[in-house]
Amino acid sequence: MREVENRHIVVVGAARSGVAVASLLHRKGARVFVTDNKELSQNFKNRLTSEGIEFEESGHSAKAREGEFLVISPGVPTRAPLVQEYLEDGKGVFSEMEVASWFNRSPMVAVTGSNGKTTVASWMAHTWKTAGRPHILAGNIGYAFSDQVEESTKEKEAILEVSSFQLDHIDYFHPHISLLLNIKPDHLDRYENSLEKYAAAKFRITENQDENDWFIYNYDDPMINSHVETLKKKVDARDCWDFQPAANYRWALSFATATSSYESTTKKKCLCQ
Repeated sequence: MREVENRHIVVVGAARSGVAVASLLHRKGARVFVTDNKELSQNFKNRLTSEGIEFEESGHSAKAREGEFLVISPGVPTRAPLVQEYLEDGKGVFSEMEVASWFNRSPMVAVTGSNGKTTVASWMAHTWKTAGRPHILAGNIGYAFSDQVEESTKEKEAILEVSSFQLDHIDYFHPHISLLLNIKPDHLDRYENSLEKYAAAKFRITENQDENDWFIYNYDDPMINSHVETLKKKVDARDCWDFQPAANYRWALSFATATSSYESTTKKKCLCQ
């Protein structure tokens, strides 16, 4: 877990996830500033005001550029000018999902894919409930992980629906079980109209997994199998990712995925070597 107490942290994007992570960081003792280039909804303004969190709307002031690092909401693209300024300055940029995971105590079961994420996450939550297994359901499904993570325990799994946008800026996010359902052309405007870059973002769900974890994927999806083979040929881990930050930005070089097998659940090996 990263230490956030008394650190000046800027959150960009003041919708559901952004306000949730701002609130979480505030409760953990950070000096939080929220910024959005659009007008905030009254409900979010009321929450931020009631919790004593400073914010601005309809533009980014100089204060928005003074954070030690930036926390980005899923709706804010990597190529937004403020995000690029932080990256060019060598400052960290992290997703809400990443930040919430710093305070997580539960084994994480994370599902991503172009289609069916919500259905599968909901089905898993129903299965856990039917089996009497304590769990948290959060993520892209409508419940920000930052609003749920303080309920996490070692005895309670965290079932997470994770979008590519939430994976773009992870660092230590480490599911014990990850699921990749399918990859179809979607949101390509966020990935320079490159299906390869969009697929690479999806595969980041396995980035910090090791031989003690599980990667479950759709073997019948040709895009996934093709991407597995492509990743095996990568020389530089940076080529796997969606964006190219400043040269002095720290990269997490461990990228893992399943080996080709008719078994859906396999041990993993590093593909970026």
